[in-house]
Amino acid sequence: MPRNSLYKSDGVPLILIVSELSFGVTSSLREYEEKSLCVFRVQQCRVNIRSLVDLAKKQIQVICHVSVYLKGKYKASGKLLILPITGDGDTTIKLKNLRIQMIYPFNLVKNSEGKDVIDLSSYRYSYDVKDNAHFHMTNLFNGNKQLGDVMLTFMNQNWKALTQEFGKPLLEIPMEMVYNTVKTYLKSQPLEDIANL
Repeated sequence: MPRNSLYKSDGVPLILIVSELSFGVTSSLREYEEKSLCVFRVQQCRVNIRSLVDLAKKQIQVICHVSVYLKGKYKASGKLLILPITGDGDTTIKLKNLRIQMIYPFNLVKNSEGKDVIDLSSYRYSYDVKDNAHFHMTNLFNGNKQLGDVMLTFMNQNWKALTQEFGKPLLEIPMEMVYNTVKTYLKSQPLEDIANL
């Protein structure tokens, strides 16, 4: 199974993410049991693509809004913001109205037919979960329900701080995959054919 690939399941696009969060959480897709692999499912893709191609600055800006659902396995040992955390079990994370802004600097180059194409040179992105995030983890503190419930309450009350702290590791690989897909597409299309997109 490829490490970073786009998949479809029941008609719903899935992105497999490989990431390890900074407080020691790893996740794995149950049937493959690969360390640090989880499913990133786009629930509502309101790809409000407000894209702006600036030929003078040679950059493309894309803003999209999506709601996502992550499901996988986790292992945690360390601190989550200010609280200690430990556990090994299943996790789900729901992000409602995730706003992602991507900036793609580019160069105009000639393809093999002598036509101008856009060649992306790099990317950067920022993100913000606008509406809400919900976290659920089983077997926190080795099954201690009281401590686990306290941790889940803390996580769900502090969803904004958690998404700001730990969102980047979860988004790095999907953003790289989107960049590579967009780069390949734009380099394969003459500028004159896509100028009105």
